[in-house]
Amino acid sequence: MAVNLMPIRPDSTTLREVLRGVRHVLRSGRKSLKDVSAMENLPEPAARLARTLLGDMDDLARGLDGMASRIAGKVLPSATSPATPFAEFRAHPQGDAPFAVVAYEALKKAVRHLHASNAFISEAAARAAFQRMRQTTSPEQTSEACSAILLLAMLDLKVVRAEPVTAEVRHGAGDVDVLATFAVLLWLLADRSDADHDMALVSACELSRALADSILQASAKRDLNALRKLFERYAVNV
Repeated sequence: MAVNLMPIRPDSTTLREVLRGVRHVLRSGRKSLKDVSAMENLPEPAARLARTLLGDMDDLARGLDGMASRIAGKVLPSATSPATPFAEFRAHPQGDAPFAVVAYEALKKAVRHLHASNAFISEAAARAAFQRMRQTTSPEQTSEACSAILLLAMLDLKVVRAEPVTAEVRHGAGDVDVLATFAVLLWLLADRSDADHDMALVSACELSRALADSILQASAKRDLNALRKLFERYAVNV
């Protein structure tokens, strides 16, 4: 008897993850090629060939960016905005998907603000971390308590993988994932609007930088109580 095999279609999060992974490899490869080739020291036509190759890699990376953005637009509910409160993601039975999309976009900005270069941010891991948080919390718990649990889940699942930071900051690349994730969750807890959510994120990043020692110590010790208190105390200052 013939079997009708339907094609398996990956979900949109998986498609975006693949595109972003390829883009990350392209950008990392471009940086390595640029460092190795030292184009200013190459004779022609080798220098011209290297410039063309780097330009092609840039074009392909931008194309992948556009594809990922278009796919994101098809799955992100129109009612979801960067100003959506964290509590709304928790209350929605399928809040993991829109949370991951909003968190991904915010983490990109937070990582740049913390001066990390070419970080890879996993939307799929952010979604899985939210699902893990939901499985281990109850509706009675506060958003700040849930954010503390979510922070550790996001770190465990390596949502942010940052490369070396610039000399402008005293913390290393291994700390950027913690500080950026804390900043984004603090931002999600804060009262913000569509008009000021970008400035609110900058404020959250600055607070995260100022509180770095406390955040890093609490996360290293997996101290949920200390993380909860940090969220409770500083969300109103964003």
